[in-house]
Amino acid sequence: MACILKAPSGPHPGVVVFTTPERDGLIKVSPEGESAIRGLKPRWVVGLHHNWHDPSFAYDPLFDFSMAGEGDLGEADSDSAPPLISLDACNFVPEYFAIPNGAKFWDLLVVARPVGFKGYGDFFDMVRSLYDDGRRIRVLAICAMPPFDPQERGTVLFDIEETYEDTFDAEERKLFSLLVIRRDYPFPLDLATLAHFYRSSRVFAHFAPDERRVRAAAYAWTAGLPVIGTAPVASLLPTSLRSPPYFFEANDTAEFAESALSALATAIPSPNQAQRHFVETKTAIDLVRQLRERFPSLDEGADDWATSGLGIRLGRHHELGFGPNNVGMGVLELVDLLSNNELAVRDAVSESSDPEIWLSERSDAEPWVRPTSPQQPLLTRLFGRK
Repeated sequence: MACILKAPSGPHPGVVVFTTPERDGLIKVSPEGESAIRGLKPRWVVGLHHNWHDPSFAYDPLFDFSMAGEGDLGEADSDSAPPLISLDACNFVPEYFAIPNGAKFWDLLVVARPVGFKGYGDFFDMVRSLYDDGRRIRVLAICAMPPFDPQERGTVLFDIEETYEDTFDAEERKLFSLLVIRRDYPFPLDLATLAHFYRSSRVFAHFAPDERRVRAAAYAWTAGLPVIGTAPVASLLPTSLRSPPYFFEANDTAEFAESALSALATAIPSPNQAQRHFVETKTAIDLVRQLRERFPSLDEGADDWATSGLGIRLGRHHELGFGPNNVGMGVLELVDLLSNNELAVRDAVSESSDPEIWLSERSDAEPWVRPTSPQQPLLTRLFGRK
């Protein structure tokens, strides 16, 4: 989606960030889409948020900077590497995840969608091996289930509950709780509720073999939990922290089981060195600093920055997602508004912690928000919007 980080102010530009799905599915599909983004300049600094690591990425000057971690983007020619802001949605975790909680109920926590690459089969195998060895740890898995789509049977474990019941008997299921939630995908729990489960757990595990920017792991480090996973999962951490007690690398069932027992016997020290890289009250300051260093034309004011809720807002979609991960307003409809109604943008930033939703909800109710530029026929042609 388009995430407004800063509203234009006087001679100083604003900052807006689009996601790679919007780039590939809505912007780069036509010359008109690229022209609309190019038309934002020079009143806007335009960024690109990478919703997935991209080893074959090639810099596109349509975007002034990229938001991704070190090593997440590949460049055949290092001289053409994109201007990089080394933060993304995973680095913005609400501060309440870091509130200490003395009561620990679950030994092991897993939070993952039931898509194939998340490794639920390996997860079940690991718990099965621990139980077979008499290690009766208490486990919680929180699984947000997408709406059923028969075309996705090969990539989504729609029958995960049946597999769970076939793998663990009734007594074992009293220790291993699988919480499948079939509403408001992909965020069925508000973050304050999710934070309670993290703070009530001792260790977090993530079984995806090749996932680098794991939001669920960022929550765990913020909450003070050791994380078990394959090497790519640790990419969010500075190199110096990619080892116990913060991270336990594992690559197969036996290593995951051994690491789980080791992590349960290990405590993250105080102060928690990992929190600094994820708590949004600190990382938002880092983001503004990096942007100002990269783009001196940005002013020193604070009132026109919108840095709340970036953990969700930076990776959200226009027209490509559904549920709470989607903004109803079309991406190019919003681009038209950014180009032609800076007053509405400034009002959105000053009035709301979620300016994109604020603008979307008012686009049909407030005449002064509705796009009025010559691009309107183009938007209607592309998306059928009026």
